Amino acid sequence: MLSLIKTLLDGASARAEDGLKDRFAIDLLAQRIRDAEAGLAAAKQTLATLIVRQRAEQAGLDQLERRHADLETRTLSALAAGNGGLAESGAAAIAELENEREVRRATVQSLGEKTLRMRVSVERAHRRIIDLNQGMISARAIDAERKAQSRLVRSIGRSASLNDAEELLARRAPATRSRRPAFSTRSTASCVTTRSATALPTPDTARR
Repeated sequence: MLSLIKTLLDGASARAEDGLKDRFAIDLLAQRIRDAEAGLAAAKQTLATLIVRQRAEQAGLDQLERRHADLETRTLSALAAGNGGLAESGAAAIAELENEREVRRATVQSLGEKTLRMRVSVERAHRRIIDLNQGMISARAIDAERKAQSRLVRSIGRSASLNDAEELLARRAPATRSRRPAFSTRSTASCVTTRSATALPTPDTARR
């Protein structure tokens, strides 16, 4: 018994929730779109940060590449000049730069992949928000039309009142037609004969 009551209460609660969602669907949709736009703005900020970091790391890697090339040139010159100590220290510095270069390359690659994924996500979310806004415009137009129709129905009365008015008019129409004067063929013919007799001259009139 308790389980049945709980099930009924859950069903009533679900119906009430669905009713509220249907009644305030436009408002809920607008709020969800605002939330999505706020999330999109945060995602764009994150994307901008990733792009700045990627460019900074790429610039650091480019500078490191130039230092590496310059150090190699100096080390080779030291070897050619027979300066073993300078060449040895140059080789050690080159090894350190190569390790740092690999780390920088990995960082730049990782940032590039993250930036690409974030860019795709932002573009996809942007398209979805555009579709939602267009859908909300259509939903608002439909809702406005429905409300206007409802106001029109309330302003002219219920359909039952219209039906009663039409029925009364239909009942009065035959009575109105029955009060109109009827002109028979006989009366019309008699009227024509009288007019003709009046118009023709009598024998006395003809002799005059």
